[in-house]
Amino acid sequence: MIRQVPRRINDRSHVLAAGDGRELGYVAMNRASGGTTTHATADDLAQAVDDLQADWGVARHQRWITDTPARPGRAPIPARFSRAQPPVPTQPTSPRSATDRKRDALRRMVEHSCDLDDLCAGTGRWTHTPAGRAAPAVHDADQRITDARRAATRPDTRRRDRRAAAKAIPQLEAALEIAHHEWDEHGLPEARLLERQLAAARREVAKLTPAADAEHLERIRARSTERSPGLDRGLGL
Repeated sequence: MIRQVPRRINDRSHVLAAGDGRELGYVAMNRASGGTTTHATADDLAQAVDDLQADWGVARHQRWITDTPARPGRAPIPARFSRAQPPVPTQPTSPRSATDRKRDALRRMVEHSCDLDDLCAGTGRWTHTPAGRAAPAVHDADQRITDARRAATRPDTRRRDRRAAAKAIPQLEAALEIAHHEWDEHGLPEARLLERQLAAARREVAKLTPAADAEHLERIRARSTERSPGLDRGLGL
């Protein structure tokens, strides 16, 4: 419930016109039951009257949102209110020939094969990656332990070198085991994925080869048929 505070009514009021606008002037002029005297700063009475008319002739109340009429905004219309556009008719696509699909499968087969070679060498897109570093690390560790075992058993190697090589073998075996662990964790999953993709591409090539060969023979027959009328006219002359 909203309570209205009663206004205080005086017998006589004095109002100082200080540029407060029409609203405050109206309130001040209605606070006396007897009479109200307005005080203004001016050079003469005419200027005072003119200043009061200019001051009290302007509305200075606060502007509320309800006082402003609604205008079209710039926000986009929600999708649920927008008019549905008719679907654009699509042209039916003709099925691709077996020759084109075989060509794509051959391309994928070559890409997967090259990618697998890059993985094992640590090159290409595998450079500076955990999977790319794993395979060369295994190869390097295996080569080091092979050289050490060979040096430890060669009769023409100096005795001191044989002892040093034999002493280094356990450490090289541990390094090889770590390298195999890194390969099993990072490189082997990628290699198996590439091998599966390569096998799938090979199967697709094998599956599409008969149909692609038949299309090739059909094109040869069509070209032969196109040339035959010309050859017959040439023989008739």
